[in-house]
Amino acid sequence: MGRVDTIVLICKIQLEQLADRERRLRREIEDGKIQMEYLKLLMDEIKYVNVIEYLTLDKSVFDGDSEHK
Repeated sequence: MGRVDTIVLICKIQLEQLADRERRLRREIEDGKIQMEYLKLLMDEIKYVNVIEYLTLDKSVFDGDSEHK
């Protein structure tokens, strides 16, 4: 194998590695978009849930009971 053939082979290998990396990065970007959308939906849902009802502490503090202020 001559020098030119060796260089061409190395270039082909690098191109394949870059193509693999590009595919991996595109998958990671898509995964990130899915995660972002999930978190946005979760935040929207949380707005409608009264979290205080699920806490195991004295709720009168949050009801404005004057003796706990």
